[in-house]
Amino acid sequence: MKTSLAITVFCAIASGSVAAGFSAATPPPADDVENGVARTLAMNPCGVGVGRDAYFFVEVEPSEYPDSKITWAQAQTWGCDGEVEFTGPNGCTGRVVRVRGKTAGKAFLEVSVGGCRSHKPTFPLYVLENVERHINVWIAAEKDGSAPVRREENVRAMLSSVNDVYSQVAMTFVIDSVNVLRNPKSKRIYHYDSSTNELALADKQGLTFDELNALGGGSDINCFCIDGFLDSRKTNAATIRTLRQIVLSSGADAMTLAHELGHVLGARDIYTYKGDVDIFGEEFCYESASKDWSGGCMRGGSGYYRRGTMCSDIVTRLLMCGAAFERRGSDITLGSVYGVREIDEGHFEKAETSVGFPIHPDRRARQ
Repeated sequence: MKTSLAITVFCAIASGSVAAGFSAATPPPADDVENGVARTLAMNPCGVGVGRDAYFFVEVEPSEYPDSKITWAQAQTWGCDGEVEFTGPNGCTGRVVRVRGKTAGKAFLEVSVGGCRSHKPTFPLYVLENVERHINVWIAAEKDGSAPVRREENVRAMLSSVNDVYSQVAMTFVIDSVNVLRNPKSKRIYHYDSSTNELALADKQGLTFDELNALGGGSDINCFCIDGFLDSRKTNAATIRTLRQIVLSSGADAMTLAHELGHVLGARDIYTYKGDVDIFGEEFCYESASKDWSGGCMRGGSGYYRRGTMCSDIVTRLLMCGAAFERRGSDITLGSVYGVREIDEGHFEKAETSVGFPIHPDRRARQ
């Protein structure tokens, strides 16, 4: 007698993560080539650019269940006007498929697993027109231009990683110019005061707010690379949103820059805890789910995610996780996510937080 397999299906919980949802038996794609350029392609992203590629993955157990019985298709759902095509070597078959954006608009992917009659796992996404944002980079150095805090090649390598992250929303950041910031006083800056969105007058040895402002130039975004901040919090970066200026310390990495660019785009910090407010012990569920996770967190959906997943596990996967020491990830979601957010200076609450990214052109293009 033939014994039927008990099939368990999980959609990868995180969008945008290269390794999200993979089991030990299924190694994730890493470096890849897109349009002749070496890149790290997103896994289960909230979006894909027209003519650009991404991977989608569904976890099916047991591991011996054949890939040939797992097929993907674009769902013909009301209101979906976007279009994708399957470009991987196995086409639309298997646990992992490669997808290319074809026509801009909303799209849904659905997965058929053998003869399963339950709701099909679904993956909502947006196919987006590609957008460029431009950056002027200023690297602090001694008065004569020596001893820069970063090398130009280091900044360009950081931007390459940042662009891999923002492929999820079809955005590319382009460096317009790299300039030496010859500071006659010090390479440090004043303490950034988030309550006033300005640089506080903490020490007369740093660059003033007005001096930074005068250096801005005409680019879309200005990024100042300095050696450190004159405060006790050991801050790695700050964003002055109204001026589209980002200030990075020498300890900031590519994910820090990507996070700060999120603030430029209007996204907020989200935390697992702040003070006596936390989400520890709260299980991931419909009420706390982003629209693009599990292919069914929305009412009536399939709900294919691992039970026991905690809300705090989700927050630490996000690009906009506000504390870098909490394992900040690279995920950009389709909508808001439940977590701890700041109401005003020093006051926090548990609520859905705007960490998801723009589908709307006015949020992605220069304002």
